[in-house]
Amino acid sequence: MELAQLYYVARRLRTWLEARVVSPEASYVLPLYERVVMREIVENPGQSIQEVARTLGLPQSMVSKAVKHCSEQGWLYRVPDSRDRRLSRLAPSAEWIKTLAAPLATSESDIWRQLFGSSLSKTDEVALHQAFTRLYQLFKLQETEARPQ
Repeated sequence: MELAQLYYVARRLRTWLEARVVSPEASYVLPLYERVVMREIVENPGQSIQEVARTLGLPQSMVSKAVKHCSEQGWLYRVPDSRDRRLSRLAPSAEWIKTLAAPLATSESDIWRQLFGSSLSKTDEVALHQAFTRLYQLFKLQETEARPQ
């Protein structure tokens, strides 16, 4: 598979999945960079603003602005770091988690059926499951290795 084809698949899948997790109304309310920051905090709670900025490759000022706005909306909260009180650790609020809970509770097989309908065989479904499970493991490993200890 060439890069252009991989990019096409990744973009189509991301767009399709994003529309099922974040309502279209919410996507118009939140600027893209705030959605990206919130997604990172939901997926990896307990990071500082500096760590989120480093992980996402965004300027720290932009992440700070997103955190400030999302905190004001009640979507996330800051917890003082137990070792360094000058740092805050970020976590999504229960309200935000509840908002995401229903769409994220959809089973993998339901997602594939919604996306591909009856054109997806059981063999294809198993192959997709194995490929995406491995990709998930590799991405999580990469994140773990990239974080400072």
